[in-house]
Amino acid sequence: MASGAASSSEKSSFGGAKRRFRLVSGFALCCRLSAAYRRFCLVPLYTLDRNDDFQLTEESYSIPSCPVNSQMTDRLLKNDRSPLAAPALQRNATMPPSVGEARAQEDAAKYRHDQLVISLLMLAVIITGSTDVVAGKIRAQPLGPYSGFVTAIANAVVYFVIYTSVCLYRYTMGYITKQQVNFIWSRGGEWRLLAIAGLCDVMGQILQFIGQPYVSVMVYQLMLQAQVPFTALWSATLLHVKYVAVELVGLLVVILGSATAFMQLSQGGVSSTNIPMATLVCLSTACTAMSFTLKEMVFRRYTAKYGDGLDIFVVNSGASVFSLCWSLPVSSVIEWLRQPAGFGERLEDGFFCLVADRPTELTSCRYATVTYVVYMSLNIFYNISVYALVAKHSALLTFVCMKLTAPLAAILSLVPWPLIGSSRIPSTEWVALAVILAGVFLFRHGNHVKDKVMADASVSATEWMLCCFPLFHKKQYQQALVAEEEEEVDSKLETPLLGHDMQRSVSAPARGLQSKMYVCPDGRRVCCPSQCNRMEMTLCRCEAPFIM
Repeated sequence: MASGAASSSEKSSFGGAKRRFRLVSGFALCCRLSAAYRRFCLVPLYTLDRNDDFQLTEESYSIPSCPVNSQMTDRLLKNDRSPLAAPALQRNATMPPSVGEARAQEDAAKYRHDQLVISLLMLAVIITGSTDVVAGKIRAQPLGPYSGFVTAIANAVVYFVIYTSVCLYRYTMGYITKQQVNFIWSRGGEWRLLAIAGLCDVMGQILQFIGQPYVSVMVYQLMLQAQVPFTALWSATLLHVKYVAVELVGLLVVILGSATAFMQLSQGGVSSTNIPMATLVCLSTACTAMSFTLKEMVFRRYTAKYGDGLDIFVVNSGASVFSLCWSLPVSSVIEWLRQPAGFGERLEDGFFCLVADRPTELTSCRYATVTYVVYMSLNIFYNISVYALVAKHSALLTFVCMKLTAPLAAILSLVPWPLIGSSRIPSTEWVALAVILAGVFLFRHGNHVKDKVMADASVSATEWMLCCFPLFHKKQYQQALVAEEEEEVDSKLETPLLGHDMQRSVSAPARGLQSKMYVCPDGRRVCCPSQCNRMEMTLCRCEAPFIM
């Protein structure tokens, strides 16, 4: 009996195992069939063409082994809105094919609008820039000897109000971050550089305004072009910028054109131009170029520290604050050096001449207020147009438009204007202007060539660097690190557990003060290799102009 019960229990257990095996096998077969069905039958019901139009294609439904899928395909291709097709599939299948065309038309309309805005901004920069020069000459005529310090102080007040207002507005709108403000105005911020830049702005404006009444519009434009070689000089001295041969040739051409203009002045070719005052205007560009270089240094330091760009109005508003602080003392010192006797009375007469139309012994001051308002309005519109064109297109196009104001201003000087009349321009001055502009554009072309080469080099910045000022060629990166390798501190761990290679890898980061510095393509040393690319591709060269 016991043996029979045991055999029956074994049979029942064996039968249960067979049933479980069949269930598992059937479940696995169902899973395989389901996967095969999903793989071969459930194909996409629509495809996208290159114009983003929803179109049904025959290739998506070329599987005859699935009758359900072929039935759905036939109905969808015939635009049959049957219940068999899902609502989403019906919407995709019946979507009008003109969606891509409408989007293309919208993009084309936006492109035409942008091109129209850029063209208007270019026209605004050229027209307001050239008329601003003529308006400055007219403004300087009624002020006479007061033109220097009176205009400099008044401009400092106006620029302070405008730039700080724009900066506060952009800060409240979120375009300017607190990090950017702290970078300038913190205890260890860059406000010291902006203080010197503001001083240079004030000195440059005073010297220009002092000499402007005594030189013609053409000579004034010729002397202002000296800012290009001065900018190159300060950049090479303070920023250690290297220049290619094309840039150096452009600088030599600019200097040659300026020398030609000075030779014409020394021979007495223009009776309405004072040679010492023309020289003063030329030297004033050294102060303006120094201000530009210091502002560029602020931009570079911010980019090297944070990796992104600093808002231009943060820098301009900071410089305008210090320009306002420097304007009165610097103007007073320069005016006292010019004529110590009666300094206080002359300072009072100058401001009354501007705001109260009060006659004095030196000038009638008639139309001084009106001419200054017209000049300042044109100057503000000129600055707005310049910044808008830089933001909308590029600094290169803005640079070209700004340089086109010089010949147009010379042409406008031939027109008989109120208070200044018309001026006669000798052919030699036209030649000098053409030579100077050719040198300026050649220098700018050299900037573009160098930036392009350095952008290509930044991809492999660890292989070579640029060196040998003022030439432009390649040098192996390993040779550039010879001096750094010689200063390496040998701090290998004194333990027998580490081999020579392991000791070397452990002690390699332990170097001197320059231990974690890397060499960029232009010779700079940074803490991270990625800073090389960011510096070269964003604000390595600050091309945005700062018009004051």
